[in-house]
Amino acid sequence: MSEGYKTVVAIPCSVASVVITAYLWQYPNIVFILLAFLAGIMLYIEQTVVARKIYLLGCVIGPVAEMVCLNTGVWSYAQPVVFGMFPLWLPLLWGNASLLIYRLSRWIGEEEG
Repeated sequence: MSEGYKTVVAIPCSVASVVITAYLWQYPNIVFILLAFLAGIMLYIEQTVVARKIYLLGCVIGPVAEMVCLNTGVWSYAQPVVFGMFPLWLPLLWGNASLLIYRLSRWIGEEEG
């Protein structure tokens, strides 16, 4: 699979991740399932250990960074479940965003030659 094709798949998956979260946040289980499905698609097209590691790092580092902001009162979530701070789907959203950044960096790197 070419880097361009992978990017064409990753961008809509990432946009869908944000749209799903924005419009279905009241249904956290559905958001979780849909984000996991989109992550599966994105990880399927990458099929590298590096992509899996980046996804897992995004799932951990993103929410940890948010916990700092949540603890200081910068913002809060309407339906916090995990540690009483953030929704169940948040790590997946960060993971999906991390995969998009990884995908774009690979595509840009290929363009530079």
